[in-house]
Amino acid sequence: MHIRSKLITSAGAIAICIAASPAWSQTRRAVRIQSTPPGATVRVDSATAPPLGQTPLTRAMIPQGPHRLFFDLPGYVQGTLDVTIAARNPRPFALTLVQGGNVYVAADVDGAPIFLDGTQVGVTPGRLNNVPPGAHIVELRMEGRQPARETVNVVSGQLATVNVTLRPTVAPTGVVRVVVSNPNGPLPADLQVSLDGTPLTGTPPSNDAVLPGTHLVQVSATGFRSTRREITVAAGQVQAVAIDLEAAAATSGGLRVIVPTPGAQAFVDGDPLTLSNGRVDRADLAPGAHTVRVTAPGRETVIREVTVTAGQQAVLELADTDLRVSAARGRVRVMVPATPEAEIFINSERVGQGRYTRDDAPTGDLTVLVRAPGFNDVTQQCAVSDTQACELNVTLVRTPVAPAAPQGPRPIDIARRRAGISTFGAAPLTRGDGAFDAIGSFGAMPLELRATMGFVPNNSFPAFGNFAIDGGIAIRTRFNWYEFELRSRAGWRFANDLIAVGGEVRMYGALGFEKSRGFGLLLQGNLSFHFNLGDDVQTARGQEPVGGLGAITISLNAGLETNLDNPGGLNPTLSDNRGNYTLCDNRRPGDNSQSVEGSCDVANSVRGFTGLVAELGLFRHLSFFAGATLYLPFPEEIQYSGPSDPIPNAFQGVGSNVSRRVLTTSFWDASLPINLRLGITYKF
Repeated sequence: MHIRSKLITSAGAIAICIAASPAWSQTRRAVRIQSTPPGATVRVDSATAPPLGQTPLTRAMIPQGPHRLFFDLPGYVQGTLDVTIAARNPRPFALTLVQGGNVYVAADVDGAPIFLDGTQVGVTPGRLNNVPPGAHIVELRMEGRQPARETVNVVSGQLATVNVTLRPTVAPTGVVRVVVSNPNGPLPADLQVSLDGTPLTGTPPSNDAVLPGTHLVQVSATGFRSTRREITVAAGQVQAVAIDLEAAAATSGGLRVIVPTPGAQAFVDGDPLTLSNGRVDRADLAPGAHTVRVTAPGRETVIREVTVTAGQQAVLELADTDLRVSAARGRVRVMVPATPEAEIFINSERVGQGRYTRDDAPTGDLTVLVRAPGFNDVTQQCAVSDTQACELNVTLVRTPVAPAAPQGPRPIDIARRRAGISTFGAAPLTRGDGAFDAIGSFGAMPLELRATMGFVPNNSFPAFGNFAIDGGIAIRTRFNWYEFELRSRAGWRFANDLIAVGGEVRMYGALGFEKSRGFGLLLQGNLSFHFNLGDDVQTARGQEPVGGLGAITISLNAGLETNLDNPGGLNPTLSDNRGNYTLCDNRRPGDNSQSVEGSCDVANSVRGFTGLVAELGLFRHLSFFAGATLYLPFPEEIQYSGPSDPIPNAFQGVGSNVSRRVLTTSFWDASLPINLRLGITYKF
């Protein structure tokens, strides 16, 4: 009893240790996980498991033992890494991700289903993103059209294009008509007509949906010879068969088949014959031609035609050498052409990668498994026998990966915005868009340089619609006078970006070489019409717009502008001589070459204006523009005193001089205060 108690105690201790061993295997260890590039989401043992985090991970807790890590990064093919977590893991687990490519598929028919390596992924026209680099099979299938199939080579980070024509399908079936006649009288009531063993009905017996190829027509009736006729049916055509009934002979004939090959089997007109010791007799055959087919394990099939005569026995004797050994014996072929890195297993044993060939395999059933990272496993059964080879052509289907949530504007949105960017219109630039302008003017500063950037991300204010704000700086010069400007626009786009409305404010300061100073403020309302001349889808693919044209923008504007000449009286001497760049730079009547240099109290101006600007986009980054601004009210002739007047050479009235801007002195002699501009915009 004492010994038995010890045994029970020892067994209990062993059981406790065995029960506790899974807990040891579940001990979590801290490991480091890295990827190239970083930022990949890491999961353990399943592509749908909760994420551990994003690489680089410095202390990821994973149970001790073997595991498979899944790496997901937008724009890259999902990667896997088999690891074994030990008690100590001094080195990080690292994986280099493969950047995917893109495939754009188009056809002459929209809506055709697109299959990539056998899996439907969309319809035409369509863009396939994150496609693994390498060769892939793109197939288009559509009812009423012949399927089209092309092999495309995908390169990391590049766009491949597939453009195919789907041809209409021809009629898939043909028509068979059997016309039976009896030269000696009416047709028998029990007449039977069949096609490949299936009865035909109708007058004449017909089948309107026969697959193209070779078929057998059989006609039989009591008292008449059974007639068989082999016909060839073509798609979309009618095959007519005329058969005359022949009266059956009074007696039948016989047939003897002799085949010495072991395991041989014979068939006459498709009916099996049982061989005994390599011989068989058939005594009830109708006179005429008959077809005998002989098969044997590991041998090629032999077909012979024999003629049976009533009351006689025909003999067909074949030697063993007449049944040649089949070349398919022991042959195994497994091909994975689209995935050369795939591993091939036969009956759980790894036999190769991408392809496997063997010509001396033993007979029997085989289980073939094909596996590759990122693809679903494929398992197929096949058999190798004396007369049958195992030949498989395997296409792997990529494991579905949940698409990443879109971030920011789509490529087509960026293409449309850049094709329609207007730095003078009502539609502001959004964040990520920018433009530089170089402007030549007549009637104002001859040279102006501007820079504009968007401030608001795309679709930041859904309640306001397509609303945006931008801003920029500018410098204008007459080479002895400079203006520096800050400006900002706000506006909305609607009607599918066709129309835009908004407003802008501009503030500028002037600095001259002749001790003149000035300050200006401008408030302006804008209305624009955008006409996109290019193909948005084509532009989104990175191609140039059709004909090189991007968009035409027509913009109307109006507003008020105020100017202060020498604000705050910083330079008192300007009241005596304002030079050629002040509000009082007028010309004497009849003498436009001489300026009046006298006292002047006109220092400020307020005026209205209206303008028109037309912009033409060329390619995706370049635009040309032309515009005109008309200032109101129109100028009036300034009156001066003569030498004999009480106050000689002085202003008698300023007229509309208060409506003149400081810098537009070159128009003081013109009948209309108009400003013309011509320039170029670079968009990025």
